[in-house]
Amino acid sequence: MSPAGVGARGRVAWLATWLFVGVAPAALSTQAQAVPPPQPIRPAPTVQQLTLAAPAPTPPWLVCGGERSQLPLWSLFVLPGERGDCEIQAGSPAGGYRLQGPGVQVQTAGQRWSWQAPAQPGLVQLRLEGPGLKQPRILQLWVMTPAAAVVDGRLQGFRIGQYPGNDGGRGPLYGPPRGYVEVTPANAATRVSPEYRLGQFVSKQSPHYPKYVVLRTRLLEKLEWLTTAARLQGMAEGPFVVMSGYRTPYYNARLGNRPLSRHQWGGAADVYIDDRPRDGHMDDLNGDGRLSREDAVWLAQWIERQAATPAYRERFIGGLGIYGSTSSHGPFVHIDVRGVRARW
Repeated sequence: MSPAGVGARGRVAWLATWLFVGVAPAALSTQAQAVPPPQPIRPAPTVQQLTLAAPAPTPPWLVCGGERSQLPLWSLFVLPGERGDCEIQAGSPAGGYRLQGPGVQVQTAGQRWSWQAPAQPGLVQLRLEGPGLKQPRILQLWVMTPAAAVVDGRLQGFRIGQYPGNDGGRGPLYGPPRGYVEVTPANAATRVSPEYRLGQFVSKQSPHYPKYVVLRTRLLEKLEWLTTAARLQGMAEGPFVVMSGYRTPYYNARLGNRPLSRHQWGGAADVYIDDRPRDGHMDDLNGDGRLSREDAVWLAQWIERQAATPAYRERFIGGLGIYGSTSSHGPFVHIDVRGVRARW
């Protein structure tokens, strides 16, 4: 369910003016893992070949609930009846802006709006129109099922498990989620951002519906940033493959992962590039003719180059992990938006 006016070509052209962009450093050599080897797709660039550009931003910035975005399609995750505020950031083109949508109470005060989400879980869309916007920007309010609906670790039969009783001693990012977005066959393909869909982030513990997901707005912003940077550098035409997004505490424990994994709070994704060719495995990013952990090293080093830009440091600081192949998957990298730098 893609909103009207947000076409694929338009998203690429619009996002191309949004980023600070870089490419990757030279790859390291290592023993290949036991995964079918792809054909090399490019020679690995050297550090001396790297450049960082700063394209002009494209106002206006829309600021809502502590987050801000210039994306043409943006998602916030709210509770039934929740009230919030949005405003046009200072420095945006002057003139009359309108933020409105069915099913949402919106009060206007100049370039500021107060809204109240519907009383029932679901999805509603607000449209921002105004100076310099050839097409409306879409703000999606995903109204969650409150966490209080979880009984004995289950939500409508979907097994959640148990979160720490408090913040786990690690701060507010580790407290229990406020709510969960219900995922059904009807909405799984709905876009949560220009390039990513709701169903890509669901915990892989069960094929049955309904399912529920926790997802953070800033993770989507970070993925969009990196996706467009990769496209502009000629690394990939499509978005990253999200190998793993949200994991319930139940599923995370079943996998034997760390008990405070950021996946459980919807702020992490395990990703790789599968574009040339699209064969279900990481591309041969370092151009050595083999599929190995060093392709994940190459991708992680490229992400570090993006982290050198001021705009990235301002909003997307978080974890970055490198993983090699196993019998069940190829190499990939972990990214998250925990707000502090972490590397492994």
